[in-house]
Amino acid sequence: MKSKPISFSIVLLALIFIPIVAFSGCVTYDKGMVRLDPTTLHKGETIKLDLAFGNFEATTVTVSSIDWQRYKDGAKEAEGTLNSGSSGWKTGTVPAFSIVVVYEETGTQSRTGSFELRVVFHTSEGDFSASGTWTVLS
Repeated sequence: MKSKPISFSIVLLALIFIPIVAFSGCVTYDKGMVRLDPTTLHKGETIKLDLAFGNFEATTVTVSSIDWQRYKDGAKEAEGTLNSGSSGWKTGTVPAFSIVVVYEETGTQSRTGSFELRVVFHTSEGDFSASGTWTVLS
């Protein structure tokens, strides 16, 4: 009779513990983020770009610069580096357990096509990539 409660306890622990361990291994967080609003627009309309960084650690992270490349219809057309001296740079300091907009820009789209922005955040914790796409219709 004593073996039933013990085996029941083992089964109960297995049913609770195994899914928690399996689920926690599947959770990932994107640290670098390219946020575009809207992602589909017409020529002459305004689009807003935010480059944000998520710090999911217990210490402050510093973003020193962001390298970027812009593609139009699959072909690279421009590249550069953003830093604290760049117009649109908000901050390079990302406190623990927060998401902060590091850079923002708003502009009017004058050309049609499919665009992609690829960025690399250079931080005190390493380099983190992100990308975003948008389409400009006539």
